[in-house]
Amino acid sequence: MEASNPSVDFLLATKEYSGFITFVNETPPPEKYQLTHFLFPFYVYIYLLLFKNKKFTEAQRFVSTYSRLFLKAEGYGEIIQDLFKFKNLNEVQDHSYFKNFCEYRYKVKISKDSLRLLKKYLEDAECRILSPILHREFNIEVSEDQSNHENITTSSVEIKESTCQSTEDHLSTRNINVKKSKNELPSKIACYHYSIFCRKEQLCCVDINKRNTLFAAGFENSDIHVWNMDPDIVNKSVSKNLDISESKECLTSNLKDKTASTTRVCSGDTTARAWSMTDFKDVRAYCEHKYPIWDIDVSSNCAYFATASLDCTARLWSFNRPASLRIFVGHSSDVDCVRFHSNCRYLATASTDKTIQLWAIENGFSVRKFSGHGARINSITFSPDGKHLASADDSGCIKVWDLASGKLYSEICAHSKKILSISYNTNDSVIASCGIDSFVKIWDVKHSVPVDEKGKSEATLLVDSYSVDSVPHYVRFCQKDFLISVGTQTRTDN
Repeated sequence: MEASNPSVDFLLATKEYSGFITFVNETPPPEKYQLTHFLFPFYVYIYLLLFKNKKFTEAQRFVSTYSRLFLKAEGYGEIIQDLFKFKNLNEVQDHSYFKNFCEYRYKVKISKDSLRLLKKYLEDAECRILSPILHREFNIEVSEDQSNHENITTSSVEIKESTCQSTEDHLSTRNINVKKSKNELPSKIACYHYSIFCRKEQLCCVDINKRNTLFAAGFENSDIHVWNMDPDIVNKSVSKNLDISESKECLTSNLKDKTASTTRVCSGDTTARAWSMTDFKDVRAYCEHKYPIWDIDVSSNCAYFATASLDCTARLWSFNRPASLRIFVGHSSDVDCVRFHSNCRYLATASTDKTIQLWAIENGFSVRKFSGHGARINSITFSPDGKHLASADDSGCIKVWDLASGKLYSEICAHSKKILSISYNTNDSVIASCGIDSFVKIWDVKHSVPVDEKGKSEATLLVDSYSVDSVPHYVRFCQKDFLISVGTQTRTDN
């Protein structure tokens, strides 16, 4: 997988850019005027992507194909000619004008309606080049004023897509408007994918320790295999193959989470167990559930852990006691997922009954119930700021819930098939998802518009989409916002 310097195909780039031109042409005023502001920066950023991928000939062809859009616009002609002269990336980065595109985000001020149209188009057209550029390279300021059409001297942009050539449009002088901003979305997301060759054994679960030095996988035959992670994976975008014969086989049930010196695991044998990470021996068993345990999670302060079971309950435990401290009862079917809130005062559970409940740990009472999923929920995660809860289901849908109000905040039609795992990044701006369609996707949730009174939500911007060589079961943002995914070559869809 590639994220820091994504590969770009020339034909796809021209197809998407020509499609965007047609979209702008067909958009009625006043949004049309505002969307025209994106033509030039998209043009430059695609050129830079080709250049960064050392596709110099394709970069020059792209510039040549669409140069007539800008050559006769005042202030553009000379700088467009410079694009034909660059021989390497250093020359671009040293250029008095184009270096700004390399160092900063392009600032555009448009209306809320124009932004909605732009995001919807990029989503509907499945723009795998323009969507990441919009996410990474633009600093968009949203205005309620629909009349923002300064700097555009014509009322239309006439472009002949059929010949891949453009007629001459008269754009006024426009200086680049860039800005360094804090708390923006991450512009580069490094991705690391592990593919496990597990032969006939089905992978059941995966987890990574907090220091990102080990990850373990639990299999259908009750074995757990542990691997040392590559110590130099930060800021790398690669895929690595593993074989279970190369792992350290240490445990005999399904791993889900870890503390510093011991590992907590759950199993279909109705028990949760603690295992020493020093000598890999069974330290303690927790045996109150009467049916298989599907999930386990450890609180961020490592004071408690929780289990979710086929018996329709979740339970709260302390590490040094064999008896549970709380029993959470309220679901009408088996509980599949359990997660602690970052403040360790609340616990979320997701059930086959297609609902999520938020529980107060202090007294075991349910304080929120989230309903709306039309399929089984497979993964839940809290945002790091503790304000939202995201959930993903069998239909490929992600829902983001507002914890304060208990209402649906936004909804993402993320995958064509079952989603297996989701994860927030460290500043709550994006969610990563993976599913049995063999894609890992990254979504902009920071700038998503909340659902309206009728329950309708805008399309959430797809930031990146990676096709991997296996079925990804697990995805997680780790320290410094690099993304790790783990998958296997096969998976039964059950």
